[in-house]
Amino acid sequence: MSRIRANIITNQNANGAPNFPNGITVTGVVTATTTNQNITGDLTVSGNVGIGGTLTYEDVTNIDSVGVITARDGLRVTGIATATAFHGDGSQLTGIDATKIQTGTTTVETAASKIDSKINNVGVLTVTASGAKVTGIVTVFGTGIDYQWQGGTSMAWWKSEDMVSTSSWPAAKGGSDANLVSANGGTSGLQYRSSDAGFNGHKSIDQNGGGGALRTTNQSVGYWWNGADAFTVIMAMRKDGASPSGGTSYGDAFFVQNQQSANNEGGWGMGPFGDHTWGGQYGEMFGYTGTLFENNYFQFSYPLRGLFMARFGSNYDYGQLSFNDGSGWHTLEMRHNGPSSFHTTFRELSILNFAGGASNHEGRGAIAEWAYWRNKRVTGVELECVSRHWIEKFQL
Repeated sequence: MSRIRANIITNQNANGAPNFPNGITVTGVVTATTTNQNITGDLTVSGNVGIGGTLTYEDVTNIDSVGVITARDGLRVTGIATATAFHGDGSQLTGIDATKIQTGTTTVETAASKIDSKINNVGVLTVTASGAKVTGIVTVFGTGIDYQWQGGTSMAWWKSEDMVSTSSWPAAKGGSDANLVSANGGTSGLQYRSSDAGFNGHKSIDQNGGGGALRTTNQSVGYWWNGADAFTVIMAMRKDGASPSGGTSYGDAFFVQNQQSANNEGGWGMGPFGDHTWGGQYGEMFGYTGTLFENNYFQFSYPLRGLFMARFGSNYDYGQLSFNDGSGWHTLEMRHNGPSSFHTTFRELSILNFAGGASNHEGRGAIAEWAYWRNKRVTGVELECVSRHWIEKFQL
């Protein structure tokens, strides 16, 4: 065996590295300041490899990285991907688009104004910008449910907050047809209150005598009522006293189905306690109830605040007058037979008096909010909802 001892080995010109045409075998440690090699065969490393620069490869079996891996042309995973966190918009993931996340038949809507959760293609919860609809069982773990009636199925709704003056009350529901304007009696006796302590600081319109009234803008025959179909009216109101003229009328015209708008031929005026159906030439359904209830309704005294409701089925069936003083609905009178003679031409609704302006049949008191349903005798959940909301809102 031959041995070469030298401090430096160069090529024969002493200006470069020597060539090893048959290779070189090293059994010890090779230390190099710089290495720049192209390897065409296999490279097997039994220890660790540290790379300070970039590692470029065409294929690899396993990667164990303690840092961030950047895959320029994407990353394909044929097995299970496990990560403590995922980053990115996920726009190319299957089962996810701009509006929902879906797995099989389970869908979660993610649109800004709606959350629609479905299990086995059956809706469980729908939440929109206007509220929530639940068709199953609701279990509440907390202090309770905040509820607010927003017009429901009513044909028209006059909200306290929208009241403007004694001659203008725009409708919250029902469009311009339902806007309240001055009736033939004008504003006589009416007073607008921007903050009525009797209605928990909300707005009201008061009638203290004089014949003034408000009526709906639309006066088309049959638009509001045809004289026989079902209807319901509910009012948050206050009755201040008995007869405004000393007679038997107890200020009955808080709500009126008017027969004509040109003069005081009247129609069908209603209010709690008293002559509920003034205008006898068009027939009476209810009798004068003042002597029946005026001094017997829980020993009440004026002013009387609460909710008044006139509720009818079609063809006058279940004609009912009721009052709710905050402790529940109490029926004042119920009849099942219609008037013997009743006009069928009705033009508009009015409040606090007949549209004609009679000064002895106005409703002495105030109205803070009301709603009207045509072709519906309101009952069940909606009746409970509007009742609870207004009783709470006005602290009745």
